[in-house]
Amino acid sequence: MKNPLLNISLRYLIPILLGVFVLSTQAFIYTSNKSRAFTNVRTDAVEDMRNQLNRAQSIIELLHKDATLLQVRTLVSSFGADAGHEVMILTDENNTVLASTSMKLINTLASLPTSQNDQDALSHIKASGGVEVFLSENGHKVNGYASVCGLSQSGHLRIDNCGILYLRNDITPALTNISGSLAEDAIKEGIGVLMLGLILWLVIHFSLTRRTQILINTAQSFSNGDYSARVHLDGNDELAVVSNAFDDMLDQVVDDRAALESSEDRLRKVFESVADGIIVYDKNGMVQAFNSACETIFIQSRNDIVGHSLANLVAPSKRSVLKAKRSKEGILETVGLRPDGSEFDMEMRLSEMPIMGEVQTIAIVRDVTERKRLENLKSELHPSSVMNCARPSPQSRGLWG
Repeated sequence: MKNPLLNISLRYLIPILLGVFVLSTQAFIYTSNKSRAFTNVRTDAVEDMRNQLNRAQSIIELLHKDATLLQVRTLVSSFGADAGHEVMILTDENNTVLASTSMKLINTLASLPTSQNDQDALSHIKASGGVEVFLSENGHKVNGYASVCGLSQSGHLRIDNCGILYLRNDITPALTNISGSLAEDAIKEGIGVLMLGLILWLVIHFSLTRRTQILINTAQSFSNGDYSARVHLDGNDELAVVSNAFDDMLDQVVDDRAALESSEDRLRKVFESVADGIIVYDKNGMVQAFNSACETIFIQSRNDIVGHSLANLVAPSKRSVLKAKRSKEGILETVGLRPDGSEFDMEMRLSEMPIMGEVQTIAIVRDVTERKRLENLKSELHPSSVMNCARPSPQSRGLWG
């Protein structure tokens, strides 16, 4: 499976990675700061409630000699003005509300929380007479209990009975404020880091990415046929060294290409100037090259021959022999075929050689019609025949004798 990052240009990949890094870093910092700040808020809220309950407990018990219940109610209701205080309830030993931040609860039976933490806290303060404070399960509320002695429904305080002082604070607003403040700081810091990152990317872009793109564009132009394309990067950095080496390589390629073209031109001229016909064909018998002498011999253009079967140049009666001889070295005497259907005696000198990584056959072709005619004529004029023609007949001898 291909890595998708390898398919993205550096000019886009760098800012993407930079943005992801900044966002990830800011998210991590925000989460860490939020967790630490929430812990501090909760710790401070628990400690603050403990101090408030201790103070209220002390004040109420100090007032048991001459304070009226009205004074106590005034004291308790004053806690309702504090931010975050949801409710404070003061009960007697029978769990009747004597004072509360909510007036409608006075003289009603107190409805205290029944969670296990609350029950444990009530049991502890009743046994010890102290103060118990704890966080709710979701961490957004603080519950506190204190044992207060000397309470009575008669309007005065008595020390011979004990009630419960219950206080509940909601710290959600404080947590929300902290979260919002941290988020705002994280956004500001993120924007600042992104701006710095943008500046850094611009520096990288103009010093690295843009110059790398020039190198890529030059390579593409050269591969598309612009052999004058060069990078010409200034500087002493690694990319400049690479570009200079790349330009030198391109110069060498151009020189080698020129030398190769010159060599090919010479070979082409030799190929075309040879008096004998030359045919090059592959292992499948398909003609790959056809020189001018062959055009004269077969009286047809190379464009009609190259890319077609060699068998088209041989008389049908001799094609089986050609097929058996294909891709073998040696001399093959056969009969050639021209487009007009005329046939002629043809000699093919075959040799194999690797061309472009593939074994191909080179055939030197000659029209030997005239040579065959002379050979036939010569055989007809064999010396034995001449001698027979020169010997006098018996009648001749008698005539001259």
